[in-house]
Order: sequence, then structure tokens, then C-alpha cells
Amino acid sequence: LTGHDHSRQWLDENERACGMELLVSGAGASVTSLRDRGNRAHYQDASEVGFLHVDIDGDTLRGRFFDGTGALDFERVITR
Repeated sequence: LTGHDHSRQWLDENERACGMELLVSGAGASVTSLRDRGNRAHYQDASEVGFLHVDIDGDTLRGRFFDGTGALDFERVITR
């Protein structure tokens, strides 16, 4: 989980990073454009502010990206 970039992203780095997925949520106050770096992504948005909500329950992680109004934009569930 990171918040440095001013965007909302769920990156799929399975092939390059031993099964790791990267969640970026840094668009709470402002956004900056995304440069195409060839990242494989389940979800990417740098067009509007928003936030990430994460629930972890046992072996299950549920991540939800919301826009600035609180509307759900994307949801993903990972079970270990």
C-alpha cells in the first residue's frame, strides 16, 4: 500500500514481483497524470480525487476504490 503518487491504482505485478500486487491511493486532495510505464493494472485512475478502503478478514483482503463523492469505482478481493 502506498500513497505517494497522486492517483488511484491497483497494479498487477505478479510476473515481475513474485505475486505482489501494489495498491496506490494518493488522490485525496489532487491528482497528477499517469505516465505509461507498461504497468499491468487491474485499475488505474488519475482523472479525479478519491480514496481506497481496505478490509482484511482472516485470509481475505477486499479493496475498494471510491471517487470523491463516495461512489464505488472498483472492487477487488484477494484470498490467500
